[in-house]
Amino acid sequence: MPVFRGLDAYKQISEIFNIPCYIKSFSLTNDSGDSVDATVAITSTEYADYIIYSGTIAATDCVLYDVPIKILPGYAIFVTGNPSSINYYFTIE
Repeated sequence: MPVFRGLDAYKQISEIFNIPCYIKSFSLTNDSGDSVDATVAITSTEYADYIIYSGTIAATDCVLYDVPIKILPGYAIFVTGNPSSINYYFTIE
């Protein structure tokens, strides 16, 4: 299965998908010493069209989602972390 992953993402957008697909699962990890406000969205621009996750991740904690989420053609995955960055890993089918 393809993946979309990265380290230390403050603001990251995946490539735009040209066929329908599913996010099978994803994880967000906060390796910093402070809490991080994180957002994951499906987007057609740099603004969230559909928010999948929005919340605070405590220092050295992680969030795991294991629910299929459909992505339509022309959309991408948008990940942000504020005030610092987060690590992310998406499994795509």
